[in-house]
Amino acid sequence: MKRLTCFICTSIVAILLSACQQSPSTDVVISKNDGSFDANVVQSAEETRAADATESLSFSDTFSSTDGSVTFQIGIMDIIQTPNMPVIEVTPHFLTEEDARNAARALFGPTAVFYEAEPALNARYSKDEIITQIKRWSPYTSADGMKSLFPYGDESIWESDAQTLQEYITYLTSEFLDENSPDYVRPQCQWTFYKDSHYVYGAEEAEKKDTSQDNEQISAWTPAGDGLYNKFTVAKRNKEDFKLNNIYVSSPSGGPLLLDYEIYRAQKVRNNKPTQDQITAAVNKAQDIIDKMMLGTWQVELSQVEEYINGDATEYVIHVDAIPVLQGIPALHRPQLGNLKSKEKYASNYYLTAANFEFSADGTLMDFVLYSPLDIKQVVNENVKTLTKEELVNRAKEQLSLSDAYAYGAILDNLGTNYTCTVSITQFEYGLTRVKAPNTDESYYYIPAGMFLGNVEYCIQDTGETFYYRENIPLLMLNAVDGSVIPLANE
Repeated sequence: MKRLTCFICTSIVAILLSACQQSPSTDVVISKNDGSFDANVVQSAEETRAADATESLSFSDTFSSTDGSVTFQIGIMDIIQTPNMPVIEVTPHFLTEEDARNAARALFGPTAVFYEAEPALNARYSKDEIITQIKRWSPYTSADGMKSLFPYGDESIWESDAQTLQEYITYLTSEFLDENSPDYVRPQCQWTFYKDSHYVYGAEEAEKKDTSQDNEQISAWTPAGDGLYNKFTVAKRNKEDFKLNNIYVSSPSGGPLLLDYEIYRAQKVRNNKPTQDQITAAVNKAQDIIDKMMLGTWQVELSQVEEYINGDATEYVIHVDAIPVLQGIPALHRPQLGNLKSKEKYASNYYLTAANFEFSADGTLMDFVLYSPLDIKQVVNENVKTLTKEELVNRAKEQLSLSDAYAYGAILDNLGTNYTCTVSITQFEYGLTRVKAPNTDESYYYIPAGMFLGNVEYCIQDTGETFYYRENIPLLMLNAVDGSVIPLANE
């Protein structure tokens, strides 16, 4: 999983940058209890806009933080969509067994076969599967074989890993391939929710565990070729601490040293740089998959083509994102929440609705996650009154000026004042975003918002050398109804 971790870490950095900003002087709109939220969202705009209405933006300015440690540069020139902006109340869509079947068929096709997932701590295999495993792993029982999969290391590590694998193969052969050893028939998926412990320990052992805090889960294996299995999981939770409705697909990852994960990636993503046609096909495939799930309306777009250097090989993964569309308006992309148990009054206990796909160049789905499908409860206002873009930019300047150089990610210990910090605000995105409804954990609002993105650069003052740089990161999100700050993370 180390390559996937690189991608995840990039997302976490964006979340941390957002979380580090100083608290706004005005409370977040979703935390107010003075009735102002309800009063604002029922005020309708004086004009009606067409669904394809646009607005040209041109903002340029330079200003400093109040303590002088940050220089901000605004340079925004863009054309944004500005249709009528609604306020919509939504509730979590709790996944059903039928939702799980629909999602599985959408992801793997109507003829795919699904088996009950084996317990993580007690997975079983048939004799034919074990024979196939041994054949698949045998090329890696030498140091050279291990080096081909794990090029970062040294001879002693490769030799040790090869010996570990050989010992495991010997164990499988003696324990499970003896003519007197019983065979195993893999059961078909029952499409029934069980407690998490069921898929960790197995049904018998799970009965001995305290499962009161477990999520509910349907987990299945589906063949990925050469005796490998993709894992498909649907997880849900509806408790006071947090709520969960997620769907996952993960690449094969069994065997000692998670060998199958490396073998599968070597087959699928090494040295196959995607063409533009393949990238377009991946985006179209993702849109088809998520439409067939029947879990709301979604908009799919390319995120990036990631390159991972792995020794002499390069691995290419096509990342595709999907965001929900409500009343014809797409939600804004924003960092996923990292803490569903936050005690802050504005904090959400339900992941933001989003989906992420990872494809190989040939269109193989490598990994997938869908977070938090929704049901629309009501449209509170079809065309809410919003601040002008000039007003939002001025509010952003006021808020950003309250932050300091410690807010944007660099470690400044032992530098004293021998550094400069420059934050360039280069993008403004306008759309819907989710906030918590007042005084309840059972519903949420999608409201119009503006998000400011840009680049952060820290330099050594004496030399001008850059020692920390991040680009295209979310810096600030504002409620477009009243200009208050919408936190980009749960603290």
